Amino acid sequence: MDLHGAFVTVISAPCPQRCGLGGILVMRTAGAMHLLSPQNTLHVVPTKGSQFVLALGPHEFTIRGAALPPLPRGAQRAQRAGLKENAPRPLARE
Repeated sequence: MDLHGAFVTVISAPCPQRCGLGGILVMRTAGAMHLLSPQNTLHVVPTKGSQFVLALGPHEFTIRGAALPPLPRGAQRAQRAGLKENAPRPLARE
């Protein structure tokens, strides 16, 4: 699930200081979401034990951090894009 660029708000987290943080999701790693706040501050929120709210028009969706699918590995991404590792490159015609 690609949420990059979405405005996400933290509604519950193991660390109470992170509750209420909101911002644009700029990067998601295997265990954290990196949110850029309206004050241009980068916040790193661990996904384990956290819940997030995503607003899409009049609808709000609650996302549990533990329920997010794992990120695909680099090689798997390349295979899905039609690229193969160590594939021979075609020779240039003259």
